[in-house]
Amino acid sequence: MLKTNLKYILFKIMPVILLVFFVEKEVMSQQHSLQETEKLISIADSLSKINPDSSLIILNNIISLTEDEDSEEYMKVLWVKGLSFYYLNNNDSSIFIFRQLEELSNKNKSFQYKADALKMIALVYRNIGNYKKSIESFKACIELCKKAGLKDKQAAAMNNLGIVYEETGNFDESLEIQMQSLNLHQQLNDTLGLMACFNNIGLLYRNLNDYDLAYEYYLKVLAFANKTNSIAHKSRAYANIGVIYTYKEEYDKALEYFFKALKLKKIISGKYGLALTYENIGEVYFLTKDYLKAEKYYNLAYELFSEGGNYKNKVTINIYLAKVLIKNKKFNSAFYYIKQADSLLNNQLEKLLFPEFYEVKSQYYEATGNYGTALKNYKIFTQLKDSLHNTEINDKIAKQKAKFDFESQEKELKRLNAETELNKIKAEKQEQKLKKNKFYIIGTIFFVIIGIISFLIVQIQLRKNRKATALLQKNRQILLKKNYEITLQNEEIKNQTEQLYAINDDLMQLKTAIDETDNAVVILDKNGNFEWGNKGFDRLYDVNFEEFRAKYPGILDASKKSSNYDTMSKVIKKCIKYKTSGSYEFSTFNKKGEKIWIQTNIKAVTDLSGNIMNLIVIDTDVSEKVKTGRILEQKNYELEKQKEEIDSSLRYAQTIQKAILPAPLTMRKNHDFFLVYLPKDIVSGDFYWFSDQKNSPYTFFAVVDCTGHGVPGAFMSMIGARLLNFIVNEKNISDPADILEQMHVSVKIALKQNLSGNKDGMDISLCRIEKKSNSSVNIVFSGAKQSVYYYKTKQKKLIKIRGDVKTIGGHYYDDAEFSNKSFRLEQNDMLYLLTDGYIDQDSPEGKKIGSAGVAGLLNKIGLLPLKQQKEIMIKLLNSHKKDVYQRDDITFLGIKIE
Repeated sequence: MLKTNLKYILFKIMPVILLVFFVEKEVMSQQHSLQETEKLISIADSLSKINPDSSLIILNNIISLTEDEDSEEYMKVLWVKGLSFYYLNNNDSSIFIFRQLEELSNKNKSFQYKADALKMIALVYRNIGNYKKSIESFKACIELCKKAGLKDKQAAAMNNLGIVYEETGNFDESLEIQMQSLNLHQQLNDTLGLMACFNNIGLLYRNLNDYDLAYEYYLKVLAFANKTNSIAHKSRAYANIGVIYTYKEEYDKALEYFFKALKLKKIISGKYGLALTYENIGEVYFLTKDYLKAEKYYNLAYELFSEGGNYKNKVTINIYLAKVLIKNKKFNSAFYYIKQADSLLNNQLEKLLFPEFYEVKSQYYEATGNYGTALKNYKIFTQLKDSLHNTEINDKIAKQKAKFDFESQEKELKRLNAETELNKIKAEKQEQKLKKNKFYIIGTIFFVIIGIISFLIVQIQLRKNRKATALLQKNRQILLKKNYEITLQNEEIKNQTEQLYAINDDLMQLKTAIDETDNAVVILDKNGNFEWGNKGFDRLYDVNFEEFRAKYPGILDASKKSSNYDTMSKVIKKCIKYKTSGSYEFSTFNKKGEKIWIQTNIKAVTDLSGNIMNLIVIDTDVSEKVKTGRILEQKNYELEKQKEEIDSSLRYAQTIQKAILPAPLTMRKNHDFFLVYLPKDIVSGDFYWFSDQKNSPYTFFAVVDCTGHGVPGAFMSMIGARLLNFIVNEKNISDPADILEQMHVSVKIALKQNLSGNKDGMDISLCRIEKKSNSSVNIVFSGAKQSVYYYKTKQKKLIKIRGDVKTIGGHYYDDAEFSNKSFRLEQNDMLYLLTDGYIDQDSPEGKKIGSAGVAGLLNKIGLLPLKQQKEIMIKLLNSHKKDVYQRDDITFLGIKIE
């Protein structure tokens, strides 16, 4: 009976206990969700940029537990989920989620979320190159913000729209919308927004090639960044200034600013900014031809763009890498990156927007010897480069590409909708199955639940205690951090105050220095009217500044009487209109009636908003410089005249000298030859000589190098030629050693060297050729500090015979005698005579061609035709010396035995 009653009681009360338990659990679960959802969304938001995959896991869990899809929490989840897909570069999913957010915000009339969604949709379209849809979305966002009074979001959207206009070449529209954004940010006193506007306006002027104006706007960004201690904007300003210096070809300055930017970008850990900076540094090294460093930094950029760059970044870095690898002769690697760029540009329309793709292909095929393909790609490159300046073609390409993007995205959206519908059906079936199993599971776990209720209650309490403790510790850390930041801010304020005191002292010293300078320093208002002048103005013009200002209120009034008024007025008006700087010169008279020349530098001073405040004018007396310049002009004229007279005399002397040299037709009577004769100056200290007397069995060839070059060398060459003709042709001396000895004695007598101490002389190589049979000749050679070379065609061998160390003339080795060296040459063998000018010629690195270089060359060309031998010798000489000045006269005579 008792057991029966107990069973009855348990049967009646257990469902009640179970119902109470499930209700309590559900309530606790709901309370936990309300407390934790906001925290989880906040964590996902913080992870969306740095770890978007983890952010999506958290958000998907929240969505699976969310019942009210019309709530504000659900809109927050969609917002962060869209951002996560955006930072993952999953463009289609990002647009899909933001469209959902747009629809839900329309339903809930949440204009802020709708504005944010439209802005992000526009940014995604911009990243994938669909500028038409990007512009439409930005305009829709701006109109919505105007109606809803969301000025901050309106200003940000205008800023971004200006960037899109700039990227599509609509510079006028870009500047107009940027200026509207700038005005809104000024009304809102939004420092970050102002910095973004200044940065974008600077970028616009940069693309218009107005580098000075772009530089001024980047300086404004830097000033605000220093004021707000914004590392991100400071790094961006440094990078943009670096780009300006790159365009100006001031590469050292460019690298200085890029590395400043790089240091800051590493602190803020922005992969995209790091990649762009690495790319900029690589470009500078590429332009300065340091291709190894360029390759290094391009590779760093490539790694980061591979992780998170848009397709335009990826195409560009592949092209840059291919270019530098071609320069480093790594052709296989270069071709790999060309193929990478080709695969990224997945249709012909996209390739039309990247002329550089065809340029690098042309460079690759040219470097690898495929000139036909290289020319074909170069023609495409030049056509695209010209045609992309045509607005009509740009519009056509953009429309066709927009159509292509739309069709691709429409297919993807259909696929996603189908997938979503399938998942929904699966979820409904799963839910029905769970309901069927629910009652069976309840009965099974009923008795287990009774036992663990107490345990769960204790665990829940412990968890709450742990969370409370963790929250206290976190709040304590936040307080400590805030205290530390306040301490730093106080220290910074203190430092800034000290700097202001220092600046004030500097300004006082500067005012004193300005008053003491001899230059006239004048400050004008924004319209060009005089406001203040220093004491240097009174001294320079012999007039009191206040009296002068009363007579001439503005600088244009004062300039009217100047002879250079047109130039002066143009410069002044340009400075006022464009808020820039300029300079000009003019002449005037002081009170003494003396003519003086003045150089004027004028500079516009603007406030942080870019409005002109004043003009600073500095006048400098350059009269002495002008007078000195005129004296120098006169002196230069006199020197030019003297030089012309001297050159005329030398040209006449050259005519005389050429007359004593043997005629080539006479020399070719019995032997063919080539001659390289290159005087260092107009007249030469080298000469060549030839004799072939009718009654003599001998033919003589000589190459002579006299002491000095130019006029002194030319005089010696005339003496040497006259002596050779006298000794050989008149005295009929035929022994080469005796001929040189006779010349030695005659030069010493002619120049009275035993009495005057004169040491001038000449070096000579003299060959006597005697024909012995139809196929061979006998050569007797005697040389004074010169050698002779001959090449045996049958043996393909070059032989060098050295001359004696004794020279013609001077006081050296008077007791030594000249000697003869005999050898036999066959038909088609070569005989070479030369002075030391060719051997001693320097390269830009100071390296000479040298005797070994000449011997190696003759070994290679000995079998070639004479004309070709001469061309090769001259080509080697020019490629060796390049831009180096010729150091000596050069004579090289090659004779073919016939």
